[in-house]
Amino acid sequence: MNVTGFVQKVLDSQRKIRMRYEKMLEGLPEGKLSSFTRKGRTYYRCTSGGRREYLGSESNPIVAQLKLRAFLEESIAILTANEAAATRFASVFKNPDPASVLKKMSGACRFTDDSVLKSVGLIDADQWGSVAYDKCTLNPKELIHTALDGSRVRSKSELSIINLLISKNMSFRYEENLYLVHGTLSPDFSIFVPSENRVKYLEHCGMMSDPGYVRRFSVKLQNYVDSGYIPWRDVFFTFDSGDGKIDSHAIDALIEMYFR
Repeated sequence: MNVTGFVQKVLDSQRKIRMRYEKMLEGLPEGKLSSFTRKGRTYYRCTSGGRREYLGSESNPIVAQLKLRAFLEESIAILTANEAAATRFASVFKNPDPASVLKKMSGACRFTDDSVLKSVGLIDADQWGSVAYDKCTLNPKELIHTALDGSRVRSKSELSIINLLISKNMSFRYEENLYLVHGTLSPDFSIFVPSENRVKYLEHCGMMSDPGYVRRFSVKLQNYVDSGYIPWRDVFFTFDSGDGKIDSHAIDALIEMYFR
């Protein structure tokens, strides 16, 4: 997972909550609430601007409003501190992917080939993305849509996704064969994830309104699971809407969160 992307998402969420709470404060009375007990009953006072005002019992609506103010102010303080911490973290956190580390190393320490990296299970993203691979060869006539890099895909939805990946300069493979326990699958996209130094898979499901397609999807999903590929950890799924439209914004957010 893209840690900085996750932190940014949390940060945006915290900001929205804080701004909503600050808006709620605008209509509430000023002051700090205090209470005392007399003969088993609780009574309240409000202190504001150096003056203390007696409010009486809980039945006074101002008491509830001041309690809400206290809750909102405490929440805003926590949210503000969280925002500051998340901002600091995002500004200093760096993914230790091999490409980034190599760029920081002196020339004397850089590898002349990737055999050292491979020996410890690390992947060179550029090399992985450029070498030939075992690609699906079924129904080549269906490859009718041309991507920005000249490659061809089967659907307009896949075209949108591949162009997103190209524009983000990501290392990926289209329809690479995977040999699993119940037969071969060819995920739409195999994507190298620098932050985790491994490959994840993205399948776009464009015909979920078709019962036959759904049945085939269920079989495919079972094949993934039985082969040790866990949905939303190793393999991810995107979908067209019921009327066949694709939400590129949602897919872009998914790629940024899980494939960076």
